[in-house]
Order: sequence, then C-alpha cells, then structure tokens
Amino acid sequence: KQWYQRRVRGLISALYIKMELPSFLVVVLVVGCTTGDSVVRKPGMCVMYDVCKAKGDLPCPSNTPAKPLEEDKSKAIIAEICPHLSEEELLCCSDSQVAALKSQTDKAKFMLSSCGNCLHNFRALFCDMVCSPNQSEFMDVAETEESDGVEHVTRLSYYLSNGYATGMYESCKKFPMVLCMKFFGKCTIEETYNFLGDNSFTTLKTDYHYKDPTPAPFKPRPADTMVPCDAEGDGQCSCHTCEAACN
Repeated sequence: KQWYQRRVRGLISALYIKMELPSFLVVVLVVGCTTGDSVVRKPGMCVMYDVCKAKGDLPCPSNTPAKPLEEDKSKAIIAEICPHLSEEELLCCSDSQVAALKSQTDKAKFMLSSCGNCLHNFRALFCDMVCSPNQSEFMDVAETEESDGVEHVTRLSYYLSNGYATGMYESCKKFPMVLCMKFFGKCTIEETYNFLGDNSFTTLKTDYHYKDPTPAPFKPRPADTMVPCDAEGDGQCSCHTCEAACN
C-alpha cells in the first residue's frame, strides 16, 4: 500500500511539474503591456504568448493578436486534445507550445483515461488557458517579473463561468489525487482550484475566479465547453468513475 502511494504521488508530481503551460525552450521577447486598463480585450487578442523564462516555463506577457499555426501536425494535435478549438484559424499558442501541451496533458491520461469525458474537460481547462484565441476576454496577467532584462508572467487570473468550473470539477471529482492530491476522500471545488492554481510543483501561479457574477470587463469561459461525465459517447464514464452515472 505504501509503495503504491509513493508511486502515485510520484506520477502526480511529474504531471504538475510538467503542467507549467505553455512550455518550450525558445526564449522570445515580446513587447506589450498586458495588465491593467490598457489591455485590449476583444475576440482574437492574447494576453501571453511563448516563453520568456525557460526555467519554470514562464510565458511572455503579450497583448497581441492571435496567430495561425504553421504545421499541419499542430492542427491535428489541437483537433485531438482541444476539439472545441479545432475550427479556430488563429490561436494564442505556437506550434512548439502545441507539441508541449500535448506532451504535458497526455500525462494526465494515466490517471484519467478511465473516464474520457473527465479527461476531455481537464484538457479543455488548460487548452483554453494556453491556446484560446480569446485569452484577453477571460484572462489577465496578475504579476510579472524580469530576468536578464526580459519580462515574464508569474501569476495569472483566469475567469471561468460557474458552470464551466463546476462542470470540470463534477466530471473529475472521483479523481482526488489529480484534483487536490488526496489519497482518500474527496476534494471540494475550492480545494481543487486552489491546488491546480498554486501548489509546490508549479512556478506559474493561477488564480481561478469562478463565482458568479464575473466582474467587468471579463467574459468567462462558457459552461457548454464542459461535457458531463455520464454523457453518451466515446468518453462516457462508468459509475466507478462518475457519480452521475450511478443514478
């Protein structure tokens, strides 16, 4: 039993160490303020893009327009892990970031593959954070620092509708090791988003805001992105991994 717990904890630690999103090795200087009232908030605008500090994979603040992916392989990856973004021609992530996003979120498969709809929703939370072309509508750069003269983001504010946040939580709450690193019992929704946003494995901290009403000028991610864990289809979950399926 102790061996199993150590093994699972090690896997979860590896998952969250790698969940510093986005993540790749090229350091890019992007000019543009992304905090405060000066941020342009409209569809097609980002608040961050690429990485400006490779150690910790901390992104660049970048209030600039979303850009097209260059590689067909990247588009195929988006269709696989971020299907709700697959029709978007412009995104707030590069080809390198897409590859890293797949590598990182694939690590969640080990724990979540028995409930496909949960895995879909868990991925969507990070897909929207990293790649949504409308980042500026629901995300804000809360804190930045400089390293070698290059500004990088250290904390984000991420605005979700209550339905979006609850949808992810409800579909995955049978997996407390992933949501808040509990071996036994359940995570509350507060414990879930507090842990996902700020734990000992992450350097990019995220404050999740999901209680209605959302303050202006933010437009939170809509609930229809989330799929109930008992919804019919390839990702439908069993009673073992989905409370709703037990009814």
